[in-house]
Amino acid sequence: GEQQWGTTFDWDSPLGLADQLMLRGGHDAMTDHQHTSNNAMLNYSVPWGWWNFSYTYSQSEYRSQAQANGFNFKQTGDSENHQLRAERVIHRDALSKTSLSTGISSLRTNNFIEDSKLKLSSNRISEAQFGVNHGRRVGSAFVNLDLGMQQGIGAFDAQDNGDPGPGEPNARYRKYTATASYLQPFKLWGESFSFSSL
Repeated sequence: GEQQWGTTFDWDSPLGLADQLMLRGGHDAMTDHQHTSNNAMLNYSVPWGWWNFSYTYSQSEYRSQAQANGFNFKQTGDSENHQLRAERVIHRDALSKTSLSTGISSLRTNNFIEDSKLKLSSNRISEAQFGVNHGRRVGSAFVNLDLGMQQGIGAFDAQDNGDPGPGEPNARYRKYTATASYLQPFKLWGESFSFSSL
């Protein structure tokens, strides 16, 4: 919906291990039996020496009503995602830090029209994730580079790849990502500002 409420809960070091727990939730501020949506997220992370381990869970649901050719019909759906991730710092000094990460995730989506499941947009996808991150201070600025690779796998009852046709999902995909960011703090008229680009 256009108007939503949200709630946030953060707990630093609940087990005394410098760990962190984050909870998020959202729901339509105004809802009825025809239109509604909600979402929730949980994240827990714990450092261990040069390692950091994290688990993230998220879910969402929606219900709406659409119209076509003068007929109203109900649309509903839900999604659920689990992710486990491990990150290892391999180099750190006064100016830079480099880390490697690996993870695994499982995504389930279901979409319905009048309680009939839409096969093409209802998926069970699992993937393995690998990444490298390098951050470096350059003068008073900070530069960060993320490189990643995601590979669709068959774990956690993921759907078979089969022989996907045009417009159909490929469950054994391979995807590469690269993100660079730049942050430059500065002062103007005695006030502190920062410039960032992605």
